[in-house]
Amino acid sequence: MVMDGLKKRGFPLIGAIFLGVGVVKLLQGGGWIVWFLLAFLFGAFSLFKSNKDGGDAA
Repeated sequence: MVMDGLKKRGFPLIGAIFLGVGVVKLLQGGGWIVWFLLAFLFGAFSLFKSNKDGGDAA
């Protein structure tokens, strides 16, 4: 299931929050690049990584 995969990898909560703030700042026309860099440093972009393991083991 999806939740099991997130448990194994560890969900980058702080990075996802920074990514969300970055998107909001981008839409508002503010200083968004700092938030995207923080999101990258805290692992938020690993959420978009494709599953190359071949599927679930369940």
